[in-house]
Amino acid sequence: MQNITKFVNRAYHAYFKVKLGDQDKSWAPHKVCKSCVELLRSWSKGKEKHLPFGIPMIWRESKNHFDDCYFCMPNLESVIRPVPHCSDLPVPIFTEFLGLYDDEDGANLEEVNDHDYEYDVDFQGPSSEPSLFNQAELNDLIRDLDLSKESSELLASRLKEKNLLHQGTKVTLYRYREQEFQQYFCEKNGYSVKLKEYNNVKEILEIINYSVHDWVICVDLKMVNFLLGQQSGFTKYPCFLCYWDSRDRNQHWIREKWPPRECLKVGDKNVINNPLVHTNKIILPPLHIKLSLMKQFIKALDKDRYCFKDNSFKDSMNEEEKRAWQAFSNVVSNFLGNKKASNYKELVTELVDSCHALGCNMSIKIHYLRDHLDRFPDNLGDMSEEQGE
Repeated sequence: MQNITKFVNRAYHAYFKVKLGDQDKSWAPHKVCKSCVELLRSWSKGKEKHLPFGIPMIWRESKNHFDDCYFCMPNLESVIRPVPHCSDLPVPIFTEFLGLYDDEDGANLEEVNDHDYEYDVDFQGPSSEPSLFNQAELNDLIRDLDLSKESSELLASRLKEKNLLHQGTKVTLYRYREQEFQQYFCEKNGYSVKLKEYNNVKEILEIINYSVHDWVICVDLKMVNFLLGQQSGFTKYPCFLCYWDSRDRNQHWIREKWPPRECLKVGDKNVINNPLVHTNKIILPPLHIKLSLMKQFIKALDKDRYCFKDNSFKDSMNEEEKRAWQAFSNVVSNFLGNKKASNYKELVTELVDSCHALGCNMSIKIHYLRDHLDRFPDNLGDMSEEQGE
């Protein structure tokens, strides 16, 4: 879109034999599409191009909102829609621009050469004056750049030094930008922008006064490592309850009793920081145990067959696979939820044995399920982390 210029006024008058009026009214259009301007320009130069209509859209001031509103009504009494060229409305032949306009200084556009026609001498390009940021625009810029509170204030301060902010735009607004949301939290919002995970967790626990509330915690095992000061990743001794050796695969399905951990001491078998919570406040995560069991189950299936694509998934399994699948379903329904069956130990034992028979590897989560069954509370479903995932 571009502004309506002197050339557009003259060409419009020559083409439609009527002046472009009401330009002094706020309700009238004051811009025109570039394609229409170029068609008028080509037509005025004697080329075969022309506008597709013989009568343009004619706007008049609307009378009321109920039946004569430009936004609401498709057919308006105050608007004449464009009419295509036809036998009664032939394409006009350009001869000359009709008359002069009062606001022009006598410039005769007929004398402008072809080179000048390629440009609109009255076109108003973007202003070279700086465009100042208001508060909303500055907020959008900071959000798009994903800036922290400190960086946001620094950017706003630099823009203010260059006089690029509207009067009333606040530089210090971002210091307390989280306060309007704190009413939705039961505790003071704790956060950290540092890179060290252990220090992050420690800082958050101090801010929310964890030592006062002493909540039980049910999170994934990676977070358990942070809370208990253990080394993350595939470590040799990942269990916080015993010295289960994750790399001694020959003993995983044979040995059930491993030396217990009396305490978590820095420097002792993959413990690198002091624990932030007590081990008896940790609840083993049922969701991640389920996912680990399913992962091991799928990895043990025959990848060359079509059981994954078969609508009758269970019917495509062999006997060992069916046994493991049924055992998994029983443990999920009768132990890793709100219901804890009286024979849950037998169900878990059956699951572990069927996974072993299927050729599954023993992960740390299966180890917890087999060797630390007493660590799971009766109402495990109520304390599960599944609601947040």
